[in-house]
Amino acid sequence: MKIDSDAQVLDFNPYEIRTEADPSHNIGEKVISSDRIFRYAKAGEALVAAHLAVQDTIVAQTAMVVIAGAIDSTTITFTNAATTPTLGDYHEGYAIISAGTGIGQTYKIKDMKDTSGAGTGALVSGGASSIRIDHPLVTALDTTSRLDLVKNLYMDVKHTATATLQPAGVPLVAVTADNDFCWLQTRGVIGIRADNAIVAGSGVENDGSVAGEVDIIVEADYVVNPRIGRAFWHDGVQDEVHPVFLEID
Repeated sequence: MKIDSDAQVLDFNPYEIRTEADPSHNIGEKVISSDRIFRYAKAGEALVAAHLAVQDTIVAQTAMVVIAGAIDSTTITFTNAATTPTLGDYHEGYAIISAGTGIGQTYKIKDMKDTSGAGTGALVSGGASSIRIDHPLVTALDTTSRLDLVKNLYMDVKHTATATLQPAGVPLVAVTADNDFCWLQTRGVIGIRADNAIVAGSGVENDGSVAGEVDIIVEADYVVNPRIGRAFWHDGVQDEVHPVFLEID
């Protein structure tokens, strides 16, 4: 059974891929293994070993009108945005009250349902949905309240050449299919394939042209591109796997 607090993962194996209807661990579960850190993730596509995985492409769910949210309730009802995801996309994500009454509250999402009570399928633009959160509301919400939904970083991770997306981690082995569960390394020494020559000691980022590969981060990139760590141990050449000290976690 999954629990909300930190737990010792007795069955930890960073080389294991799981195909299961429900994850054995919380999405984003953190494990410290000696000098490395790993996070439990759901793949949004087949993943390649030694290639960087990043957050899923963003579907904006912002400034949605709250219909109801009573104090001490664990349910928030709201009006869907025009661009709608599938109901499972935001499981184990985050709910933020971004404006109006209750502004500043942030909660973990347990699940999401539409007005029919379904927990799968797609939301309907302009329709009503509800989320169940991990803690009772500390302030009652009303129709002035605006709700933002944030997808869990480790849900539906992918390889992409979009360098501005938030890095999630690196799989040690190939993940064969969409919806498989795996461990991503987020800190410590690991080999990652590079799209260009790598100079030891340089900052490293998601490459902007080859999905899943990395490149040296230059001064202009610091404005918007997340740094994932630094090149480590020795210089390297293009199209090979090189040591990187990950600093995502």
